[in-house]
Amino acid sequence: MAGFTSTTQYREAKLVVEHGAPNVVEAMDRGELAISTAADVVRFVPLEDQRGLTVEKLKAMARLYRRAKAEAKAAEQMCRDLLRPGGPDEHLTPEEAAALIPEDFAETFLAQAEKRLAWLWAFVGAMRGR
Repeated sequence: MAGFTSTTQYREAKLVVEHGAPNVVEAMDRGELAISTAADVVRFVPLEDQRGLTVEKLKAMARLYRRAKAEAKAAEQMCRDLLRPGGPDEHLTPEEAAALIPEDFAETFLAQAEKRLAWLWAFVGAMRGR
């Protein structure tokens, strides 16, 4: 693990070396791509699509991956919070939870959820259309 600041950094570098396209590995080795950025590219972009991408495009792909991951996590947390208003031991159906939510909060929640889901669906559609 010499030269790495954490076990996470070591594992991410190993992932890139084992599963990344040569241009991704080389950009990481030259320091043009951070190890975490290169690892995000490898997790998100199919190997055949990694080949030939410039460093700037690789960075852009990593940013998209991080945004999609953050949006999905936020949407999941919103749903978790909504479905367990009484605490982690109280499991409600979606219908039961919806009946407990004040109208003004429901509108705010729906607006936020719709925005996150619209972005995620557009992103999934763009990925499928490639």
